[in-house]
Amino acid sequence: MIDLRYHIATVAALFLALGLGIFIGSTVISDGILIKEQEQLIVRLEKEFDKLRDDNRSLKASVISLQESLNAYDELGKEIFPVLAQNKLARKSVGLIITNPDFNPEEFIGVLMEAGVEKVHQVRITKEFFFNKQSENIVPDIIAIIAGVFVSLGQEQTSGELIGSKFVNGSMAGPVDYLLIIGGHTINTSIDYAKLLDMPLVKEIMKLEIPIIGVQPKNVKLSYIPTYKALGIPTVEDLDTFIGKVKLIQLLEQ
Repeated sequence: MIDLRYHIATVAALFLALGLGIFIGSTVISDGILIKEQEQLIVRLEKEFDKLRDDNRSLKASVISLQESLNAYDELGKEIFPVLAQNKLARKSVGLIITNPDFNPEEFIGVLMEAGVEKVHQVRITKEFFFNKQSENIVPDIIAIIAGVFVSLGQEQTSGELIGSKFVNGSMAGPVDYLLIIGGHTINTSIDYAKLLDMPLVKEIMKLEIPIIGVQPKNVKLSYIPTYKALGIPTVEDLDTFIGKVKLIQLLEQ
């Protein structure tokens, strides 16, 4: 007779072998499905990559085309601006307060002269102010110096006053019809100079009832325009572009 224990062991071995066979079979099938899914995923990723690459090429071509159109537009603007602006600002006097440390006013003054401006006066905040670690403490003195000049001009002292300071220089030789405060910063800085200096300076000038416009050139890292708008004064962005110049002339005509 077959021993019962032997019979039980045999049956157990058969079930163990069957279970092992099922496990191995299911693993092979699962691995096959996984490999197939991975292959499909790779194919999809390659298609997406090809599409993104084509889109990138298309965008680059569009950017180049738009830049070429913009350059052509600017060149056209340079040609027609003198005609559009001619004598628009005849016999007017404009004052510039330059708080942008890197702004060169020479070309811009030429633009104003093309429009017929008779006199352009300017005062400038020097770079020493922006390099000074105690710049916040200097602001009240700067405002007092600049505002004091306009108070003097309002009292008919048309001979003008040369502004002499380590932090402010320039001159105002007579009354002005408009003041332009030219801001914007060309480097990233932790100090918000628009709020530190320009905001209180504009507020002080507004007390003197002198019309003032906030402007800035195109290539700035930190824009002062939001601060100027918050003060409620007219603004012009991209001062060195055709559109910016035309907008400024329109404001100065009023």
